[in-house]
Amino acid sequence: MADQQVPVFINVVWDFIATHAVEVTTATMAIEFPKKIGDVAFGMVVVVIAAVLHKTFTPLLFPLSRSADAQEEQNKKIDVTNQTIAYQTQQLETAMEAMRTQQKELVNAQNKANELQEARPKIKHPEPECFDGNPAHVESFLADLELYFQVTREAGDATKVIFALGKIKGGKDDCATKWARSSRLDWQRAEKETREAGEDQAKKAAVKWVFKNYDEFEKHFKENFTLFELKEDAQKKIMNIKMTGTCEEYTRLFNIYARDSKFDEETLLYQYTEGLNGALRENIRKSYPRPKTLEEWKDRALDYDKEYRRSKERKKETQGSNSRPNLPKPSSQRRDPDAMDIGALSAEERTKRFLERKCYNCNEVGHIARLCPKKGQNNREPSRGPPPPRYVNNVEAEPVEVNRLDTMMTMLSQMSKEDQDKLAERWNGNQGF
Repeated sequence: MADQQVPVFINVVWDFIATHAVEVTTATMAIEFPKKIGDVAFGMVVVVIAAVLHKTFTPLLFPLSRSADAQEEQNKKIDVTNQTIAYQTQQLETAMEAMRTQQKELVNAQNKANELQEARPKIKHPEPECFDGNPAHVESFLADLELYFQVTREAGDATKVIFALGKIKGGKDDCATKWARSSRLDWQRAEKETREAGEDQAKKAAVKWVFKNYDEFEKHFKENFTLFELKEDAQKKIMNIKMTGTCEEYTRLFNIYARDSKFDEETLLYQYTEGLNGALRENIRKSYPRPKTLEEWKDRALDYDKEYRRSKERKKETQGSNSRPNLPKPSSQRRDPDAMDIGALSAEERTKRFLERKCYNCNEVGHIARLCPKKGQNNREPSRGPPPPRYVNNVEAEPVEVNRLDTMMTMLSQMSKEDQDKLAERWNGNQGF
């Protein structure tokens, strides 16, 4: 009787362990895992103790009541019990290993979730405005998309393409919306065919994509909405722009065209200097050390232009605080009534009298106008003309027409370098006197 009760007791204990092992695999690891492990360990100890007691004390308690056949039968049952215990112990160890593996997977999943949470952007960036089909907005739309993807840390091509297509709407005859809808349907069709192909590489290769990634989407987008070659247009504009306002405005516009023109450094430097204000360009060329690179020219031009405008503002403030009352201009000297009015003669008449050696005053030979005996008499022709000819040693020289530009150039050449710079600065500031 006792030999039958012990295996029954062992089976009861094993059922208890197996039940708790199943509960451990389904329980929440962070809360009940240590408790269940303790219950299973306790059950294993009970099984081992029961098996040892059964094998040790059963023969001692019933040595005389059993026959040889009964003893052999009992030994067989004990062997079967031991084999059952060994098998179930192995199963328990397998279950424990599975629970440890599951615990590691849960920990890894939690770590990844924490990493994704930390990787999310801490600031929210506004979404780009929708593209309305205007070719002038192509580059700005793509630049806004790129900036948005960088801030949101979006790297998946599929997500970027679908998002971009959703931002293309409107246009003349709703052309932008129609293009985006058609492209979206083609993209979804290609994705579906790729999924259905599975591992069949031949079928995957046969799938027709409008654009497989975001880079191809950008290329296709530009081809459909850009009316002219961006590079050629930028090159034409960069060769024609001039500095008409501040240097800051000119440099900002130049940088926009320079990026798309694809000109090399040397060409860009030449175009930038040629577009600057003439006086500003010459001042930079005379400065030391003279700038060599494009960036150095930009920095020097911006600094000089800002300083010039600040100086101009200071002069205005100074003139406003030190204003003087307007004084009457001195009257011109009275003209000598006896002075000859050679300017009354025409150029042809003066030339004719000079060749005939006649007086410019009385039209007679034998003397010159300065020594004319009829000086002061009103016998001159009323016609007006250019200034009179010059006289050298009381002899009339050839008539020379006075050129004001030559006179001004002569005066400028006689000025000092400092006065020339001041005059150039004043001319540039007032945009001409």
